[in-house]
Amino acid sequence: MAIYFSSITRKTDNTNVKMKKTLLLAVCMATTLASAAQTNRTFPDRKSRSVLRPHPTPITYASDRAIIWEDDLSSAATWTFGDIADPNDDHWTIGTDEPQGPFSSTYGAIESTSAANGFALFDSDFLCGGSQQAWVQTAAPIDLSSYPGAVLQFEQYFTRFRGDCFVDVSINGTDWTEFEVNADVAVNASTANPELTQIDISSVVANQATVWIRFRYFSTVAVHGAGSGCDYAWMVDDVAVIELQPYELVMNYGVISHTGAGEEYGRVPSDQLNPQMNFGAEVHNFGSEDQTGLSVLVLVTDAGSTIIFEQSFGLGDLAAGQLANLDELVTLPAMADGVYDVSFTVTSNETGLESDPANNSTQRQFAIDGDVYALDGIDVYDSNVLTGMGSTSFAGAADGLEIMTYYELAAPATVYGVSAELANGTEVNSAVIVSLHDTAQVFNNNLNTPIAQSDVISVTAADLAAGRVLGLFLPAVDLAAGGYYASVRLLSGANEFDIFVLDDITVPQPGGGSLIYDPSDQTVYANGNASAVRLQLNPTVGVNDLGSLEGVSMYPNPTSGLLRINSPHAGQHMVEVRSALGEVIMSTRFSQTVTMDLTALAKGVYMVQVSHGSGSWVQRVAVN
Repeated sequence: MAIYFSSITRKTDNTNVKMKKTLLLAVCMATTLASAAQTNRTFPDRKSRSVLRPHPTPITYASDRAIIWEDDLSSAATWTFGDIADPNDDHWTIGTDEPQGPFSSTYGAIESTSAANGFALFDSDFLCGGSQQAWVQTAAPIDLSSYPGAVLQFEQYFTRFRGDCFVDVSINGTDWTEFEVNADVAVNASTANPELTQIDISSVVANQATVWIRFRYFSTVAVHGAGSGCDYAWMVDDVAVIELQPYELVMNYGVISHTGAGEEYGRVPSDQLNPQMNFGAEVHNFGSEDQTGLSVLVLVTDAGSTIIFEQSFGLGDLAAGQLANLDELVTLPAMADGVYDVSFTVTSNETGLESDPANNSTQRQFAIDGDVYALDGIDVYDSNVLTGMGSTSFAGAADGLEIMTYYELAAPATVYGVSAELANGTEVNSAVIVSLHDTAQVFNNNLNTPIAQSDVISVTAADLAAGRVLGLFLPAVDLAAGGYYASVRLLSGANEFDIFVLDDITVPQPGGGSLIYDPSDQTVYANGNASAVRLQLNPTVGVNDLGSLEGVSMYPNPTSGLLRINSPHAGQHMVEVRSALGEVIMSTRFSQTVTMDLTALAKGVYMVQVSHGSGSWVQRVAVN
């Protein structure tokens, strides 16, 4: 069982900030295009560097917990270390050093209760030597002879690429029973920092006088494929064995999916909300006694705490240690725009005997939003766990990395543009190109035939203040019902001006919910999180507060070579000449006038972008 406590707040609170507009909106005749439905295709995984770290929330314990044994990992003397068929003899460490790998170091150290005096670390990314299977084990046995039930409890922080985490338990130090942990952590996602994890080990250790416990990280080529052994890191601290309570129900998670396919959208337009919403939940009988007459109460309430929907679903009886699942399609009433809370609460005939009923409930949130369709829940959820992805996340992908998010349209819609929420590290003068793609083309690694695509859009200081960059389609695009990917292509000018987009990892998402296209190998990879790339459905977006750079002129156009650019604005300007794919071919800084020589360029159409502190200006130029 894993209980999540951690959250992060984004760098800029832009809930009430007006969006920066970079292009004029032309509401003209739009092209109607159909899309292939989403399939179950799987994509390879790509390791990335995070640019944000989850913030810790203090962990609280039940006041009546009975501690049988505990260790705060302040000394390596109470633990032993080893590995299993590891050709590089990679080992865990105990101390206060943070992860040092090129990827793992960007996620930082565990922020556990006693992290200051030491914790256990397996830095797979730093060791990175092929197959790895290493363990850290209690040096002395634990006496549980007086306890018919016991729970192993520890604080942890783990980021997954391809490895797996296990807790092994033995009563003789030789034969081990394994319990997998973190199985629900997606690729390139993390647990909370720290996360309190509890495992019922009673089936192995009940009334045993000698019990050994070990934490084992496992990643081998045979099981996980090429590249195994270069994962991220796993950290463990504040380990304890506590007495198992007789009655303890836990609501492991709740799910709300209007598509019924597992995607949990943070913002859904009312006309795209399917007639039925999928409510799901998992309940764990974490006590030593059976419980009877279980039911899950689902409540949907609006911002004013008015109940919009209420229904109880029976789950029957549940034996000790077992799981029960709720999976129901329900019809919700019509709802106005706003944020809605969904609570899942489990009760039984024995609820009154539980010592800690607080973990019988969990919550989800979503918004009805007529302007924006978003998989992420930024500024909707009460708290978010966020990371970022961008121009330094992958080798060779400083320019042309595309981050895509899947959107399922239940009804035809007009899309006016795509926006991306910006993460820490984004710099003024970075740029994006936004586009829409048919799912079938994306599944075939083809991003060269978009349904719609914007011009190159420079990121300005106003964009950073607003926390997002917006690209509009001229004209707007009419889409038929079906599945589509909204995409943002990131352009950093070979890392001269880096750019990052937020990834919301608060709620687990299906592997195809967000994808990554790496230009270095022209391959689409799974992301598994909710990348903050959104569909803009408001026809007025982009009309006001344009912030464009007025008065810039460029001639001659077409040109056979020389191109003169004039600006009436004082101060430094940046001019970039980009290919149709958005690659920066030429760039220079100038004051108010510059002449560029394009003679060496092949004949064709290029994008010229002039950026200044007060805005940006983009125009095509034909080279004859």
